[in-house]
Amino acid sequence: MPTRRSRRAPETLGERFAVLDPATGQPFDDAPDQQPDVVDAVVGRAHAAWRSWRADPVARATALLAAADAVEAAGADVAPLLTREQGKPLAESYAEVAHEVRRRSRARPGHAAEAGQQRPPTGPSRALHSPGPGGRRPSRGRRPPAGSAGLLFAPTILADVPPESPVVTQEQFGPVLPVLPYESLDEAVEAANDTGFGLGGSVWETDLDRAEAVADRLECGTAWINHHAELSLAQPFAGIKQSGVGVAGGPWGLYGNLRPFVVRRPQEG
Repeated sequence: MPTRRSRRAPETLGERFAVLDPATGQPFDDAPDQQPDVVDAVVGRAHAAWRSWRADPVARATALLAAADAVEAAGADVAPLLTREQGKPLAESYAEVAHEVRRRSRARPGHAAEAGQQRPPTGPSRALHSPGPGGRRPSRGRRPPAGSAGLLFAPTILADVPPESPVVTQEQFGPVLPVLPYESLDEAVEAANDTGFGLGGSVWETDLDRAEAVADRLECGTAWINHHAELSLAQPFAGIKQSGVGVAGGPWGLYGNLRPFVVRRPQEG
């Protein structure tokens, strides 16, 4: 169902583009096709409003709390819209709404936070696999049959992939996992760190002490053991290398949106 389009800024009433539902491949709404001059005008208005915005902390806090309440109240509408636009699981859309509410205030998380905390990983995904004697090679997925509705790709595990292949070194943003063999643990750690990205990684091992020792060597913001991409709104979530801008979650995420400002006044007398 199309979203409401009232109270638009005048410059957004020009050219528009269709928003596709990835599950069907069909348009379900449209959005403004903003040109650089329009974006510059919006940023300019925000910059001009900054002086009055920063001068009244009470009004600023009131506005942010009201925005958080509005996002929370609209969670049941916003989360399905995110899923329809991006194709992510509905529970992850509810978690994204909850994260936005927490980011704007410390108000009640509400029902959105109860829907789940998981988020998909960002950056190249690859598994390091030691076949061992009699090890079984991974199997290859396939494309959906011709004429299938939606922008779908079957979950795929790739074997015999060159380490320099784009599916290994770049972000796939899809259900594709290349599996790279290794001979020694040092070789596995070196291969895992041989990327420009560093958001998250995981180690899978029955010996938890050994797994933790390997996780300590990974160059990433979060290293999971025997699971992956499980997040909490209370924990920091950040990365290094090309994934190293900003922090989300917990007080670290809050302080990451603040900038210290000091006024030093001399003592009287």
